[in-house]
Amino acid sequence: MAPRNTKGKLTIVPDPNRVKTRSKNATTHPGRIVNETLGVRRQPEEIEEEKGRRVERKRTREQKKANLQAAALEIAEFENKMAVDDAETVASFPRRNPEGELVTEMISDSYKSKLTFISGCSI
Repeated sequence: MAPRNTKGKLTIVPDPNRVKTRSKNATTHPGRIVNETLGVRRQPEEIEEEKGRRVERKRTREQKKANLQAAALEIAEFENKMAVDDAETVASFPRRNPEGELVTEMISDSYKSKLTFISGCSI
């Protein structure tokens, strides 16, 4: 920019190669424009719907977990019942020790399910 002196006034002549800015954009911060166009505020109804969906997903997850634990308990009880029935069936047949004495003790008392839960309890 080369200053020119015309009639006692000093005027600044802009560089002819300088990019011109629209007057509307000259005083506006670009981040504010972006926030106004992209940052749309959600309505309270939308927020409540989202909260409801989140609570429903959590409830579904907990229900699924409870169903899996209940199924695991039923399986463990069924395994125990089968083991007890098998032990009673085997114990009902008379057997002999090598010494010739009859063996009639129950084997089912020593059976425990192989199914162990995450919480540490076993059936």
